[in-house]
Amino acid sequence: MTVVFREEALADLDEIARFIARHNPDAADRVITRIYKTIYKTIYKTIDILPLSGRLNRANNTREYAVPGLPYLVIYVPVGEMIDVIAVFHTSRDPGSKRQP
Repeated sequence: MTVVFREEALADLDEIARFIARHNPDAADRVITRIYKTIYKTIYKTIDILPLSGRLNRANNTREYAVPGLPYLVIYVPVGEMIDVIAVFHTSRDPGSKRQP
């Protein structure tokens, strides 16, 4: 599957990395790497292999996949052979602030 990141999702990743790097640059790299491994093929179940495995949010027809061991959700929409990544959302935020497609 082809994975496409919206500009907003890339901005989310950049914001996450900058926030963590202020205190621990190595941890920032590990967190971003884990988020990418959740999306792309590895030996684990990932979004690009099983795009319908994310929890369906019926309110806006998106899927939400929890990043294992981290407080982040990857919010995406599978469209044919493409995965449209809309946002990377920290779970401590107000759920009403999740980005919509």
